[in-house]
Amino acid sequence: MGRLKKEQNEPLIKHLKLKAEERETVIQYDDASNIATIWCSKKDEIEKLKRKKGIKVVEEHKYGTRFEIDKKEIKIGTTQRVRRVAKRQEAK
Repeated sequence: MGRLKKEQNEPLIKHLKLKAEERETVIQYDDASNIATIWCSKKDEIEKLKRKKGIKVVEEHKYGTRFEIDKKEIKIGTTQRVRRVAKRQEAK
């Protein structure tokens, strides 16, 4: 158990090589709270999040960083897909 606590407090290792499937960003929130949690293990994204106002670093260790932000600041963009008919279908 002492080993786990030590690992959580270690700073992010700049040269840690994670596989592509291990580098992730997870945004989690629910209806019971006004706070959203962001877990990020991508070094460039961590640095971007640290520079943003209103985002608080909660936990940082060698595998990534956990942030908290007000839930209303989370913006999830949606796009509308435009269906285009292929030229072959138009000719029929």
